[in-house]
Amino acid sequence: MNSFDYARWDQILAYIFCGLFDVMVVLRFICYDKYKYLIWFNMYTKYVFLPVYIPLIAGLAYMNYYLIIVAGLPVAYHVYWMAMDYIPFWSASKDDNLPNDVYRIFVNNLLMVNHSVTGIMDEIVSFEPDVIMLQEYSSRWDKAFTRTYALCNTYTHYVKIVREDSFGTNYIPKIYA
Repeated sequence: MNSFDYARWDQILAYIFCGLFDVMVVLRFICYDKYKYLIWFNMYTKYVFLPVYIPLIAGLAYMNYYLIIVAGLPVAYHVYWMAMDYIPFWSASKDDNLPNDVYRIFVNNLLMVNHSVTGIMDEIVSFEPDVIMLQEYSSRWDKAFTRTYALCNTYTHYVKIVREDSFGTNYIPKIYA
């Protein structure tokens, strides 16, 4: 009779599986986007860590404390990383009493395929930033910016590179120094 213990091998595979995710959690802190596979891992964090929940649930069901610890680390960080998307962050509005040495900077990648020009222009006008930095600045965005009366009168100085590819940019300070 074969004395091969399937339950033991399942646990070993679960430890190895969760251990790989533990290594990825540590690598994410040590070298965030240093390697291409880490960039992929960071882009798909929402989905990549989901399989680790299965060994955690199995560890909880069988009261295997070692498996709970090994699987709990990546699950805890997954919950933490996902919670950051839902925690509201502070943003300066024009009504805030900011010290004189604090500047509001509006940075936006306009995205070449984005056709919602008025939404971003309204956001800039309502935010009243001291500096505007725009990436992927094309002739369509340049026309929209020059048509927005409130922006033309407030921001008179600029450094812009208008291009029809993804490499156009516009730097617009409110105060020229």
